[in-house]
Formats: sequence, structure tokens, C-alpha cells
Amino acid sequence: MADTKKVLTLAEKILAQNDLPQREVTVALWKNQKFIVKGMTGKERFDLIKKCSDSDGEIDGEKMTSLSVAFCVKNPDTGDRVFTDAQSVELMGKSAAALQDLMDATNSLNGLGEMATEDIEKN
Repeated sequence: MADTKKVLTLAEKILAQNDLPQREVTVALWKNQKFIVKGMTGKERFDLIKKCSDSDGEIDGEKMTSLSVAFCVKNPDTGDRVFTDAQSVELMGKSAAALQDLMDATNSLNGLGEMATEDIEKN
């Protein structure tokens, strides 16, 4: 039988760690603007998926792209979000190449690319 005290101590150590990755991304098409792209918590990722899913559980790829970028892209000086949820719709009118720079980081930090690939393969 496992020692409960050791499990709790390990759990406390894990829960106390800052395990959210982040990466600096420079978008050349936006005058070499630098951003910080941050990883999401499990709850944040679940909430994002819920916002982007229809009643059948199908994920709206455009909404997933725009909201994940809006949520994860931070101002490198303040750490605040650059784009609001409302601005995420307008963001889709920007350069696909610029958005791809941000999406690549967002996907890799949050495992979203794997999910999108699975969704495509399923259909």
C-alpha cells in the first residue's frame, strides 16, 4: 500500500510549480513586433474548447484559431492580453502568415495542433 504522506507531499510539490510554458515570438509582418505567447492551464484550455465547439461537439477551426491567439498572446512589457475576445474576430482579417507565427507557438505550447489534426482525421 502506498504511503499517503509521500503522495501528498509530491502532489503539493507539483501543484506549487509554475509549469506554464511561454515563448517570445517576433512577427516580422507587424514591424518585427515582439509578443509573449503563454501556455494555458487545463481549465483555460477546456473553456476554450467549449467556446469553440458547437452542440455536436465539432470544433469551429476559425473560432479556435482566433480565440486561442487572443487568449495566449501577451504584451511583453505588461503580461496583459493584447487582444480581447471581441477583437479576435477582427484578428482573422490580418495576414495569415502573421497569424501563423502566433498560432505555431500557441499550438505547440498548448497541444492544440495535435487536437486539430485529430479532428481533421476524424472527418
